[in-house]
Amino acid sequence: MPLAPDPRAPTDRGETGAVCPASDVPEYRLLELVHAVHKALAQREEAPGGAWTEETVASLRRGTVLGRAIPKEPGGLAFASEDGALAFGHLHVEPGPEAGRRGALLLAALLGAAAPAVRQMSVGCTGLSPEEEATLPQLLPSALSVSAFERLHLVRALRPGEPPPSPSWPPTVTPRRIAEVPLETVVALDVRAFQGSVDERLLGPDPERHRRILTEVVRGRLGRFLPEASWALADTASGQLVGASLSTELSPRRTLLVDFMIDPAFRGRGLGGNLLDSTLRSLHALGYEAVTLWVSAENTPARRLYARHGFAPFESSRIFLWERRSGSA
Repeated sequence: MPLAPDPRAPTDRGETGAVCPASDVPEYRLLELVHAVHKALAQREEAPGGAWTEETVASLRRGTVLGRAIPKEPGGLAFASEDGALAFGHLHVEPGPEAGRRGALLLAALLGAAAPAVRQMSVGCTGLSPEEEATLPQLLPSALSVSAFERLHLVRALRPGEPPPSPSWPPTVTPRRIAEVPLETVVALDVRAFQGSVDERLLGPDPERHRRILTEVVRGRLGRFLPEASWALADTASGQLVGASLSTELSPRRTLLVDFMIDPAFRGRGLGGNLLDSTLRSLHALGYEAVTLWVSAENTPARRLYARHGFAPFESSRIFLWERRSGSA
């Protein structure tokens, strides 16, 4: 009796060291690559929850998500979701020889496959060392216009018996639980808070995009949402929302400050410090031992605020931003 074919046996598609569409990669290998992405994101406390791995594999196999892969080990995977003129993606490179070169090949292939309507793509990265991330744009074809933005992962310990300071609210603002505030109001504040920042450049000003992200946060896509440790600030006179914080649970001991925003018109009044103290006190009261967050390296005012409140750098990563040149293919 002949032996059944080995599901891991090489085929004539997707088994070489060259870049190919992710839909051509054997399912077992594509699942390995996506699992590796999820593991790398989990290690730096950014992993999406739910059935993300299975959903991503299915989308890549159907081709509903743009994907390029190097199936042969060590290889890698790059994929992106296209949203009109913007696209958002991720690059993961398996450790091994020429990791930077493989990353550049994957990123160039992904950008080259973007739909003509896409004018800009933001791509996160895992698997490369900080040095490899820093030099990756130099390995790309000169025709590609790619810049890199550094993000810092900050951590603050919450020590038992040492609660953060109690905020001293001015009479001009009223603190409220975020659950008492309509989502649309939070979305509008998020758009205002991003204006003029690198985050706006990466995410774009479309309120619908902010709405989708905040909806996923509340639904637990980035960890169990903690409404009891998520606050909003309203201007006492007008009732306008001027600040907000959103927290999620990463584990029974650690939490993530997903979003922290102050209306630009109300900055410089100490509201950010008070809002951060309220959030930290709530997390401390719930028994968590640490809180983490990500901040753009060039966002100096935010970094100073976090440093004053005990946050320290833990690691860094880069986001690559590609912008289609006028008239380019």
